[in-house]
Amino acid sequence: MLQGTREFFEQDVEVKKQYYTRDTTKRVIDTSNFDLYSPSVPAANWGDTLFCLMAPDPPSPKELPTACG
Repeated sequence: MLQGTREFFEQDVEVKKQYYTRDTTKRVIDTSNFDLYSPSVPAANWGDTLFCLMAPDPPSPKELPTACG
């Protein structure tokens, strides 16, 4: 795991809450449990994910969480 990513998940909940969404049209998001609401999965597969859409137009540094910059 990249250093900046680890530091992001150690941030206060209020910091992470700014990025948490299931809206995949956003360029930088924090999400977890992609299959939590899937009836075909017998148990939740827990995983926190910081996702950045990098191509074809990467986000500017100010769009990224401070811990990742």
